[in-house]
Amino acid sequence: MTQSCSDTLLPDEPDFIINRLRGGDILRMELLPTGRSYWFEAPFQIVSAATVDAVCQEVDLYAEHDDLFGLLENSQTWALGSVRSILSGI
Repeated sequence: MTQSCSDTLLPDEPDFIINRLRGGDILRMELLPTGRSYWFEAPFQIVSAATVDAVCQEVDLYAEHDDLFGLLENSQTWALGSVRSILSGI
């Protein structure tokens, strides 16, 4: 994953993230020893776990069924408006 300094300056705010999801961008997730890490790939943007929590209060995020260890909440790909399994209250 490549990034530039300007990529990380995109707003980490729920409304901005929701608009990216509505535009078809896919939110990615990785499990780290410190917890979950979220980002968009193009343009690259890190999204805080707190922002993802706030987004989940506003809209439904759905797993694309690429679950880590077979656990639904560990999907690596999340989208808005899918008819797949819902992510709620991480």
